[in-house]
Amino acid sequence: MKKENLHNEVLTFMAENYYDDTKKLIDKIVIVLDKKNIASLINRYPNDIISPLKKELLEFFLNKKIEYLKNIYYGKESYYE
Repeated sequence: MKKENLHNEVLTFMAENYYDDTKKLIDKIVIVLDKKNIASLINRYPNDIISPLKKELLEFFLNKKIEYLKNIYYGKESYYE
C-alpha cells in the first residue's frame, strides 16, 4: 500500500469519525498553508541546504497533501480556492 493511500485513509477516518472535533484545525491548516505560503516557507532555505530540485519536489508534495485534505473535508469544490 502506498503511503499516500494510508494518509488519505487516516484523513478520511478523521473526517468521518471526528469531523466536529477536527474541522476548525483543518480550516486553519488550509487557510495558512496555501500555495503562496508553502512556497515562501520552502524558499527561506538556501540552496546549499535544500537544492532547488528538492524544493520543487517538497512544494509539490505539500501542495498535494493540502489538496487531499481539502478534497476529503470539503469535497472536490473547495471554498478556500
